[in-house]
Amino acid sequence: MIRPHFHIPLQSGSAGILKRMKRRYLPEQYQLVVEKLRNALPDACIGADVIVGFPGETEAEYEECFTFVSNSPLDYLHVFPFSPRSGTPAATMPDQLPEALKKERVKRLKGLSDTRRTQFTRRFMGQIRQGILIYPDLVLTDNYISVHLTKPAKVKPGNAVQVQLKEISANHKASGILA
Repeated sequence: MIRPHFHIPLQSGSAGILKRMKRRYLPEQYQLVVEKLRNALPDACIGADVIVGFPGETEAEYEECFTFVSNSPLDYLHVFPFSPRSGTPAATMPDQLPEALKKERVKRLKGLSDTRRTQFTRRFMGQIRQGILIYPDLVLTDNYISVHLTKPAKVKPGNAVQVQLKEISANHKASGILA
């Protein structure tokens, strides 16, 4: 059975960065795929990997990436700072960025991701979703929402359950009850 959760690595929303990474797609092509997926499955959770601080990444390229993600239908991001891997071409590229700058850029994109994740989760408040009990007090829904149960379940983790989403806390955590 297909579950409505997709994680499609983006790497960057900057055409210049993607080219230097030797990726064979453009942000616009990625956008078309994600939009088709969103239109076909509106309840799907769509996430992406984004790497910031690739060698030579300018402020303009970072802003291009940030704007691209801001305008995309993505629901969450896994954001990573670039880290050189021995033996790869990128490890020896000039213009390696300072760690502090990479950290700042990661933080800003993670903030955007938190906002997107909360917006996505809010759409399902009050609804009942299928999920898997991960821990006695945690369900992962079919569309990748972590729901903390207000009362621990009396079934073993690994079981399929139905959960009703009740609220979102200030720290972006959803809570709910078994339905």
